[in-house]
Amino acid sequence: RNYIFILFSRGIQIAASFLILISVARYLPVEEYGEYTFIIAFVSSVMSLTYFGIQQVLIREIAKNRDNAGHHIGFAIQLRTFLSAVAVLILIVAMPFMKLSGTAVAGVAIVIVSELFLAFSMLSKAVFQAFEKMIFEPLVALIYSIILLTSIGAAIYMNTGFLGLLIAIALSNALQFGVVSLILSARFVRPVFNAERSAFWRFFRDSAVIGLGVFFYQNLFRINVLMLKWFGKIEDVAFFQVPHNLIMQIELLPA
Repeated sequence: RNYIFILFSRGIQIAASFLILISVARYLPVEEYGEYTFIIAFVSSVMSLTYFGIQQVLIREIAKNRDNAGHHIGFAIQLRTFLSAVAVLILIVAMPFMKLSGTAVAGVAIVIVSELFLAFSMLSKAVFQAFEKMIFEPLVALIYSIILLTSIGAAIYMNTGFLGLLIAIALSNALQFGVVSLILSARFVRPVFNAERSAFWRFFRDSAVIGLGVFFYQNLFRINVLMLKWFGKIEDVAFFQVPHNLIMQIELLPA
């Protein structure tokens, strides 16, 4: 039953991603699409540090002892907050060396906020998995996809350029964060932040074991875009990323 729920969730995500990818690629000029893609890849490559194996450890710990779920969620939130601050600091230091335009800098700031909402939303989804209540996955995916499609459609209709598209994605991630947080507190458990420090460091140690692997694995799918921008032209990024994204979306379903 949980597998079917996950399958529906991924199917909704793939359908929405295909529509958005094709719409955005047809709407933006080649250079703007390359800039749009590079900004997302650049920010998400650094922000992937915030994942750090936290979700895997959170699922394991809650599954072992659901009575302490609130404490483990609190550990996960604290650790992700700390790593998010580190990642944002790295991006701020790196931006002057990237020779970004003023518009691109604004885009980076928007995507940072968007990625923060997404990163904390993923913690709630990990809790769904730990409690084996995957029925909430397709529900959240459907709500998120409708909001995202509507926001992207509105941005294209109003001809806001790629900054408007980034704002639409950030708004959708913010609303998704609100939805999953409401479900978490109403149907599962609320975070607890007053646990022992030794237990927090044990959670950090276990996350660190797989954290580096998670960071490099996620960036395997972004390094090509970054290399094309640094050693090629922004147009190369656009022409590469459209077919690459289409293939990656198809691969989600069998995975």
